[in-house]
Amino acid sequence: MKPPSLGRVISRVPCPLGGLFACEQLMYAGKLKAFNSLSSWYSECRMYRRDQDGRVVKERDHLMDAMRYLIMSGRDLMRRQPSTAPKEPRWVDLGMGQKDCNWMM
Repeated sequence: MKPPSLGRVISRVPCPLGGLFACEQLMYAGKLKAFNSLSSWYSECRMYRRDQDGRVVKERDHLMDAMRYLIMSGRDLMRRQPSTAPKEPRWVDLGMGQKDCNWMM
């Protein structure tokens, strides 16, 4: 039984061309970013290539496949729900701004 949060995620995208195009468009638009510490991701991205027939070479591309699956099936799950709870102030007024209250005295 799948967890309810993963119910809409597809396990495998049969044609990778749509996912490759979507990832490429997001990267060029600056909407798909990776941390500098992901050295494995960057090395895989540099090695991602096509052969002479135009097909993607399926060698050491597990992170690229995972990214493509996420973009094609999980992007709508990544959106954050707006909070309906009332926002509490993050500061407390200690009366430091008043003239008769001086913390140095």
